Amino acid sequence: MNLTDLIVYLHDGAFITFQDFVMCMPNASIKALRLTWKELSEPLFPYLFRRIYLSNHGVDLEVFKRIAVHPRARLHVQELFWDDTSYAEAIFSLEAYKQRFLEVSTIQNRLDDAMILHAYDFWKVRRMKFAWNQETRKAEKTLRDCIACFPALASITLLGRSRLTYVDPQDYWQVWQTPRTRQWKREPFAHLLLDPAPYKPSFGTTTLNSEAVRPVKAISRLLLADRSIRLSSLMVTSIGGGQTRASGGMTRNRFERKCYIDLHDLTRQQPRSSEGVCLILLLETQTQDMFRQRDLWETTIDDFMGVMALQELSFSSICLDWLWRYMQDEIAEFGACRLQLNSKIRRLVLHNCWCANPLDFLTFLCKSTHVRELELTRMDVEGVSWYNILMTMREQGLVFELFELKSSRCSNEY
Repeated sequence: MNLTDLIVYLHDGAFITFQDFVMCMPNASIKALRLTWKELSEPLFPYLFRRIYLSNHGVDLEVFKRIAVHPRARLHVQELFWDDTSYAEAIFSLEAYKQRFLEVSTIQNRLDDAMILHAYDFWKVRRMKFAWNQETRKAEKTLRDCIACFPALASITLLGRSRLTYVDPQDYWQVWQTPRTRQWKREPFAHLLLDPAPYKPSFGTTTLNSEAVRPVKAISRLLLADRSIRLSSLMVTSIGGGQTRASGGMTRNRFERKCYIDLHDLTRQQPRSSEGVCLILLLETQTQDMFRQRDLWETTIDDFMGVMALQELSFSSICLDWLWRYMQDEIAEFGACRLQLNSKIRRLVLHNCWCANPLDFLTFLCKSTHVRELELTRMDVEGVSWYNILMTMREQGLVFELFELKSSRCSNEY
């Protein structure tokens, strides 16, 4: 039995397995199967458009708008990735382009002058068009005009790949199959085009103008202007280099925290809720920046928490002590925090986080918020054992409708 026969067999006799199998296939493979086996053409069509991309790059905008008006393709869109990647730096001459290329490329041979000139001209035109689209908020306006065209939309993922957040270049070209990357790969000088820098730990401070923060503000404006868009869950993941523990302890044994975007994991993410849109934020920030810049996060994450449809909140790779301190500051200043006031948020997920002792935070969640389902995965605590935490919760009557503790540990287990 060859691959095509296997897929036909799964489609006819084990449809759920067929779905899982096809969801793992890249679009190029799906297209090849549709061309070589007409019987699969119709069953495979919806999977070509389950994921679409939006950015300020011209070709991404064109393809996005074509899918939005396609009578069939638009109905199958489930995931939207908004890529806010900017060009690495302003390069205004061929010599500067060549110098930058030699700095980041592994090509050691002498560059072909004619070919590098073609690559530079191609890159320069698209950089200028991108800059204009970014200045005029072209991607934001396109999304605002077209979002109603996707009735099955289940998740929106915002990310940037520039100075602070990095992607393995090999993954960038092989996994991240956006319209722009497909167009660039077809060019005869594709190997001479500047791609994102190799991944490395982030540094610096996140601001309102950082990559992946601009679309956060755009989505916030969109949700506030159009209440028909239901935001059911919010997932916030901090991506960056290693950081100190809240209590100043050692860091080498803490659960791994990735300092680059894993495209394989990202494209496998599936939203939990079917009642609205899941918003996924990948923030190129040091964790302390996330909760120390009130002007930044009061007008971003807090805006989303104020949307009435939000039912689930998830944080990954953050310091829980900083999060708790941020909430305490809000309570001291305003008498309550967003999580405390929002009566719709019933589920909180904390993944790959760490703290000294989460007991005060857990007490607050149980007694002062509407959270009734709590999931703690790979939670690393320093100042107390999980046995003592659970026994204290029992003694104090801290009970949730659902409490999951998975793969977590305390300081004596490092």
